[in-house]
Amino acid sequence: MTLRLVVDQSAWNAHVQRVASALRPVVPVIKGNGYGFGRSVLMKHATEFSEEVAVGTVYELVDVPAGT
Repeated sequence: MTLRLVVDQSAWNAHVQRVASALRPVVPVIKGNGYGFGRSVLMKHATEFSEEVAVGTVYELVDVPAGT
């Protein structure tokens, strides 16, 4: 059986922005497969509201943009 998850991107982005704004400062953690979204996709979102981003292992550093 295949399961497909569809995410309302606008609603998800708004929720993340609300939570991050309410809890500042935050340090997002990007690990594993990016919770199904992909680490590189989540990294772009994380760097919009935080200057620091944590990863789970050194192997996941490949998705951190230069200068972050």
